[in-house]
Amino acid sequence: TIPLLLNQRVSKIVINPVLDKRLAIHILRSEYFLNSLFLQPSGTKQGNFSNEQVLNQTVCFPGLFEEQIKLVEYIE
Repeated sequence: TIPLLLNQRVSKIVINPVLDKRLAIHILRSEYFLNSLFLQPSGTKQGNFSNEQVLNQTVCFPGLFEEQIKLVEYIE
């Protein structure tokens, strides 16, 4: 037998109603956001981040909901 390890990290993300959910998904999957997480001093390139590390990220997005929808339509 080969010893195996299971490494799990689960987090629930609740999107603030002022942000379009589709835009939030694009932000969370963006290269900018992921790179900023991987630059955290966690000592690994594996995606194990604390809730605090995720919540401490700064992201800019249009304040008007209509502009967010236009941005999503452009991206998609």
